[in-house]
Amino acid sequence: MTAFRMIRTPALLVAFAALVTACQAPAPPAEPEAPDYAAELSPAFNTFIEVFNTQDYSKLEGVFAPNFRRIAPDQNANGPEEMAAFMQQVHATYPDFQVVLGESLFGENLSFNQWTVTGTATLEDGTEAVIETPGVTMVRYADGMITEEWVYYDTAAMMEQLGMSTIPHVE
Repeated sequence: MTAFRMIRTPALLVAFAALVTACQAPAPPAEPEAPDYAAELSPAFNTFIEVFNTQDYSKLEGVFAPNFRRIAPDQNANGPEEMAAFMQQVHATYPDFQVVLGESLFGENLSFNQWTVTGTATLEDGTEAVIETPGVTMVRYADGMITEEWVYYDTAAMMEQLGMSTIPHVE
């Protein structure tokens, strides 16, 4: 009887293990991977910033959608041509104009970007004025192209750096 028990016990254990394994609930389906919006949208935005920093306007092709619009305290633009003309105007005023990016956050067809612009302008009296102005841009995208740019920065601080303060000074 002891020999019989020894043979039955392993057989019962194998049968029990097979039964437990068969009765387990299936693993839940894997969560779908979240879209990588930065990978999708940053090429257009990075090229836009690169053109500001290099003045290579030939790279603007395909960056802005035909219905692009820019809303900003300094100058609005409607369409890629007006935006390119604005960028050229900025470079004529500030030949060493640069955009240094801070943090960028990307979502579905949208990004928020912190930046600081620097540049040197020659004023009417022949003196030079250096600007260093932080700001934030909200950018909307469609089909990988920029459709809208909303620009926010401290215009009063920038004007003061240029010696054109419009804020009355209390003396």
